[in-house]
Amino acid sequence: MPTLKGSVRRPNGDTIVPPDPEQEIAEAQAYVDRVVSELRTLSAQPTAGRVAYGEAAATIGDVAGECRADVIAMATHGRGGIARFVMGSVATRTLQQVNVPVLMYRPAAVRDERQVSQTDDARRVGAAGGQRAK
Repeated sequence: MPTLKGSVRRPNGDTIVPPDPEQEIAEAQAYVDRVVSELRTLSAQPTAGRVAYGEAAATIGDVAGECRADVIAMATHGRGGIARFVMGSVATRTLQQVNVPVLMYRPAAVRDERQVSQTDDARRVGAAGGQRAK
């Protein structure tokens, strides 16, 4: 079976295909363009978006400086505990590197996912304790 250029075949037969940076940048730009368009309909404030490639926190800081940003808005997964320790936090590193306000928000999908997870945890705890979960 032929493999795609640049792909790697693992011993178990799986094929790993490396990401296509150009495609990822194009998809990111389309997303940013949609968000900027929505923001422009909601606010009279000038709004701009830009896609850049590099280490996240450093690149965000560089771009903010280049375009003399008044504020940086960024979504956060809101990870905590071991996940945050192991993976680090782009939001925290960005806050440490920039001299402009940073507005962080948790997208509804992440909030909803966390809420469902907490409800499931509560049900498991109730079931394990022999109590009926509410």
